Amino acid sequence: MRQYLWILFVCLLIACDSEDNLGPEACLNNVFEAAVTEDFSRLSSLCDPMRENDPDTQRICDVTDETAESFIEYFKTGKVVGTPTFAEGKAVIRFEFGPESQLREASMELIQREGKWYLFNF
Repeated sequence: MRQYLWILFVCLLIACDSEDNLGPEACLNNVFEAAVTEDFSRLSSLCDPMRENDPDTQRICDVTDETAESFIEYFKTGKVVGTPTFAEGKAVIRFEFGPESQLREASMELIQREGKWYLFNF
């Protein structure tokens, strides 16, 4: 049992130390990549570790088998448009998402915690 916990701890450290969310755009692009590849394993590490994020971003981080189809449909076409704006440890990024026939523009607010960026408000 102790060995299992140690392996789990090391895996969590590696996931949290990933260079994939060094910037706000990279963090958001991880969401789009998860939808394209249907690999949701990174999503849980993209939300604010202090859990101050909103329920919409939490739903992104908590994709389940029941919500996967909708998540894929809306985020597989996602792409960043423009450049992020920064203020007080937060960034706002405009992006397109949605079913291919109904693309729409939205914004994602991300927060920086200890040098890494996390989904905060959608």
